Amino acid sequence: MSLDERLKDWAETRQHTPDTPALLARHEQRKRPWAWFAAPALTTALVAALVLVLVRTPAPTVDPPRVEPIAYTSGLHMLDGRPVELEGRARFDGGTVVLIEGEVTVEGHEVLVEGRRITGDRFRVALDPLRVFALRGEVQIEDRDQALRRVLEGQCFPPEPAAPEPPPVEEAAPPPTTPAAPHPPDLDTLRAAVLKGEDVRSDLQWRLRLNPDESGSWTLMAQLEQKQGNPDAAIGAWLEVVRTGAPLEVQTARFSAARLMEHRPAEAEPLLRAYLKASGPLEAEARLRLGKALVAQDRTDEAEIELTRVVEDHAGTPTAQLAQSLLDQDEVFGPR
Repeated sequence: MSLDERLKDWAETRQHTPDTPALLARHEQRKRPWAWFAAPALTTALVAALVLVLVRTPAPTVDPPRVEPIAYTSGLHMLDGRPVELEGRARFDGGTVVLIEGEVTVEGHEVLVEGRRITGDRFRVALDPLRVFALRGEVQIEDRDQALRRVLEGQCFPPEPAAPEPPPVEEAAPPPTTPAAPHPPDLDTLRAAVLKGEDVRSDLQWRLRLNPDESGSWTLMAQLEQKQGNPDAAIGAWLEVVRTGAPLEVQTARFSAARLMEHRPAEAEPLLRAYLKASGPLEAEARLRLGKALVAQDRTDEAEIELTRVVEDHAGTPTAQLAQSLLDQDEVFGPR
């Protein structure tokens, strides 16, 4: 008897026999054939989903470490084939000079300082306080608010204040009750004050009235005038150091005064020749400046001799590269 016939017979008679539970179980199994393979299929689906999640999860990215630009110190550097004369510290970011402290003289570069962007032909920028000097051509200063300022050749920003008017003549005031100090401050105290940017001109003048030949006071006066953007006064003080100083002080004063005389080449020339005759650590830069001074006086034959010597004696240095770039100017020395 088939399974269907036996189930029909049981339904009609409802008689419970010993094989009734097995008969009903076989019937339920035939109604759900998927039960044989449902559990393995479900396990396979879960594994596939987990693999898909792992494959599609992107690996974390790690940014490369940031390389900070190098901070350059005092000296003559070359940037994009043009000189950068630095007295202090600065970073070179592409073709931009980021001045950190001190002062820098550039030709055609962009200088970034205190949120201001400065461009021009040839100019000098000093910090503490901020001063911009247009040495050649026009200089443009873009402020933080994008306001544009122009500085013409030979001028500076901010403009030098006009000399104050003399005070009206008044009756002599009674003498102070507190007696004046018997001696001016010592040189070490004044030197520290100058480095901090303090105006100690009156104290230096006090010392010089007592001792007009004190080279240390003249040196500090020159540095103070230079920091405050008074190049002519600084030159005068450096020349007093040349007159009164020891040999090493004299050499420093000659070079420092000549460096401020780019617009006075005839006066710079004897200072540079005297420096080279006595020799010094800045011989290459002094000879380069002498060549420039001779070019400015249209004495190109003499200038060519000095610049060629810089190239030969200091090959591979930035100073020699700058001297060679000057020699390669056909409009000055003619085709070579």
